[in-house]
Amino acid sequence: ETFQIQLSLADEGLTSVNLGASGGSLFATATVVIIDDDDVIIGWEQNLTSVSESQSPLELCVRVMNIDDEVAFPEGFEVSLAANTIRGTAADPGDYTVLQADNDIFFDLIDDDVRRTCIEIQIIDDDVPEGVELFSIEVVPDPFIVNFPTNIRLEPNVAFVEILDNDPPRIGFNQTEYTALESDRVATVYVSVLGDLQQRVTVAFSTEIRSSDSATDTDFVSLSRQLVFDQGTTVIPVEITIIDDSFSEVVESFTVRVAQDPDNPTVMVNPDTAVVSIHDALCPDPVEIFNGMVTFTGNSVDDTATYTCDPGFE
Repeated sequence: ETFQIQLSLADEGLTSVNLGASGGSLFATATVVIIDDDDVIIGWEQNLTSVSESQSPLELCVRVMNIDDEVAFPEGFEVSLAANTIRGTAADPGDYTVLQADNDIFFDLIDDDVRRTCIEIQIIDDDVPEGVELFSIEVVPDPFIVNFPTNIRLEPNVAFVEILDNDPPRIGFNQTEYTALESDRVATVYVSVLGDLQQRVTVAFSTEIRSSDSATDTDFVSLSRQLVFDQGTTVIPVEITIIDDSFSEVVESFTVRVAQDPDNPTVMVNPDTAVVSIHDALCPDPVEIFNGMVTFTGNSVDDTATYTCDPGFE
């Protein structure tokens, strides 16, 4: 930056004084040049960007922050940077495409006057209900540049991206198989929410015996009830009464189910069924160890059948 200082006579009638010498040793005008010693700041235009899963690719830009576009930069500079993605609650490659260290960001104020460079990141649009997921991108000196300019300051050097889920919330069992010990007299299953509920949702819970199940109505108490999920509710445990009889039995199974309530807002239900296996706590004699399991024959119900009980149960 420059400015000038001009000398002039206060008394214009004074003609005997000359301002500046004809030989060039004295000057009536002096030019002052201000040489800037501030760092050149380069950083992300936004340090937090929200994007929907369906809005891909995402463009993020790095620019020279403290040099106006209309200002010439006569001495110029050029600098090479690299961008790297950093995992957060969002994971790669399931939620976004990772950037490696060779994603160069190049600035050239000497020839091309490049003051702003953008990169693209692919956001993965899956069909899994999720909460808001976060990852970040940092800009760092190019690792292949040995002498990085000392007057370059990277600020902000990290940009955060939050991915907003566009999938409808889903309710279902948190696993499809549960195990219960008959002597505990209760089996607990869990119905969970994936995603964010925007309003109260009710689903119908019931037990049933399908053709593939081995339990009967004498092995557990059937249950049918509504489960109410308010905003913020993530899981509801449901207890089913198991009948502890005195018979030695094979592993028995029955099915639990959740279904949409037609009188409430529609929500996807998946997985909508799970199988509960009841293990008998009694292993009558005679017993035989085979492949890590305890097998036995004979009981008061059917003395010709071969039964198996879990050796982890007493």
